[in-house]
Amino acid sequence: MVCLLAATVSPPPADSALPPGMVEAVRRDLGLSLGEYLAQAEVGARRRPGADVGAGEPTVPSFVPPFLRAGEPIATARDDQLGRCTAGFVLVAGDGTTRLLTSGHCGRPGERVFSGGLAVAEFERVVTDDLDRGGQGDDYAVVRPLLDLPGFRAGVVDHRGGVVRVDGVAEPVVGAPVCKSGRTTGWTCGRVTAVRTRVRSQAPGAAGRVLGVFAHDACTEPGDSGGPVLSGTRAVGITHGGLTGPDGRCPSRTGGADLAVAEPLATDVLPDLAGLRLRTG
Repeated sequence: MVCLLAATVSPPPADSALPPGMVEAVRRDLGLSLGEYLAQAEVGARRRPGADVGAGEPTVPSFVPPFLRAGEPIATARDDQLGRCTAGFVLVAGDGTTRLLTSGHCGRPGERVFSGGLAVAEFERVVTDDLDRGGQGDDYAVVRPLLDLPGFRAGVVDHRGGVVRVDGVAEPVVGAPVCKSGRTTGWTCGRVTAVRTRVRSQAPGAAGRVLGVFAHDACTEPGDSGGPVLSGTRAVGITHGGLTGPDGRCPSRTGGADLAVAEPLATDVLPDLAGLRLRTG
């Protein structure tokens, strides 16, 4: 039997009880009072899968908006229908501030990121280049919280009510087991089928570009882009895309073989990000 535990929610504090700099940051970046922002964050937390809510715990941690984890849905429109992607692994800078990885084709520099209808971040750096034109064949983006507060939490949601720890980084190896977390297909698993391979992207924003990727056979569908790929508790890559059938779904749903490709972290992404490291835990 599964028991559902009700959570108590503390009312948003009055602006006058908060540090003036915090209040000003919310008003400047979001155009909201802090009370309005936290009220919206509460609604977003209730909608967001994988939220850590237990008996007697508030759904909104005090003064810690936003609180996305890898594997949760993100979008570039408030209605959550446009630019739908998945949050990738969390990064941390030397000053303790956090960033989020996702696919480069998911947004443009300066574009807002929404989660649960709430503006939580913006694209800080977007890289989509082409191996055939002298690039590295990368497709990734770095997203920063809108507020200078602890923003993104370690771990990957498994879409089954749990959070998978991330203990480090590993290179993909043919035959290695992997699992991915995505907004569309949730938690699916398979094995690495190819490494250091080339693929011509069909993703909007990267269409026609030749990328350097690794391949695996975990079910992956549109909307899963940018999400984390792990081998055990080691971060391996972020999803770029996958082969779909005529119905737009994974081929395995109709008896076919799945094929997905991902951007490798150890060789392609993390070496480019000076001053940022993978957040573990």
